[in-house]
Amino acid sequence: MLRALYLIFLLVSYVLGGSVVLANDKTFKEVVHDSNKYTFVEFYADWCRHCGKLSPVLDTVASMFDNEPNVQIVKVNGDKDGRKMSKKYVLQGYPTMLFFHGDNDPVEYNGGRDEISISNFIQQMSNIRLGDKSEQEGDEISKLMRISDENIEAQVLHSPSKTLALFTSSHCKSCTRVRADFENLATWYARDKQVIQFAEIDLDINSDKIQEQFSITSAPAILLFDPEYVNEDGLKAPQLYSGRFDVSSINNYINGVTGISRTNEGKLTNEAGILTQLREKVKSLNSSDDKVAAGMSILSDIRTLTAQVGPVDTRMLPYYRHLTIQAMNGNYDQFQAEFKRLETIADSNEGIKLMLNVLQEFLS
Repeated sequence: MLRALYLIFLLVSYVLGGSVVLANDKTFKEVVHDSNKYTFVEFYADWCRHCGKLSPVLDTVASMFDNEPNVQIVKVNGDKDGRKMSKKYVLQGYPTMLFFHGDNDPVEYNGGRDEISISNFIQQMSNIRLGDKSEQEGDEISKLMRISDENIEAQVLHSPSKTLALFTSSHCKSCTRVRADFENLATWYARDKQVIQFAEIDLDINSDKIQEQFSITSAPAILLFDPEYVNEDGLKAPQLYSGRFDVSSINNYINGVTGISRTNEGKLTNEAGILTQLREKVKSLNSSDDKVAAGMSILSDIRTLTAQVGPVDTRMLPYYRHLTIQAMNGNYDQFQAEFKRLETIADSNEGIKLMLNVLQEFLS
């Protein structure tokens, strides 16, 4: 009877404001650790103003993952029935957000407090991509966007991401090989969609307007549409790729224009996520006697890079900021422990790989 009441309590407490899960000191182990789900936990307090602002954001994030049974968003009230768990996990105040999976040590989230930033973090950590279910369950589906006269403005010219577009034609003998290589590249970079996306434009279908607009006279051809380069009409001004049409050459070009660092097999390198603009200042911070002044200089550069457009992959800036503040407070002893913890759960997780690369900079 008590077991039945406990299960009913779990079911009742499972939903909060959409599909957010409530947990407390008694249910935390079963909800978070034993469920073996990828779990994003917010520890909050009723008096915390920032927590109140975050609440509807997490409701939205939970709704975004409604169709992903292996992902859950959990909230723990540190003021009431979650005091014990909050005392264990909350080190620097509310809200504290941690990512759990099984019995592994949690990974702290220090990014933006908006739906996109949080959902991107969860996707990186879980290796689950929103909207990819049909691709995971069915036959392989192309990662290339099909671009036409009708959708090029919305999908490419006004997109906040860079777009690498391949122009093909049935009259082109080499296009079949080039397209296959381009498809592989699009698959490798599918998790970097907020930085760069890939498109194919078939000149047999779009033979007049697009060719004239972008002065395409033959195929294959590759154009980069970059928010950094904009015409007077406010639309992106494409840059013509002039390199060789093989995987290695195109991949090197992508790395150069995005700041993403992938091998010619599609794997992240040990440089991925590292901002070379900050490298020397991080070294100075590590050896400086005045860590506050050195850290403030890095934080100033981080603010500048946040607003920068160009070949800079800025996704790890929140993590840089977090580590810089920890270093300013003299918490270097935590870095080695965090590195070892992340190593144990890294496996093939690209989000963890990026964090390890950046953390290594602060351990040098």
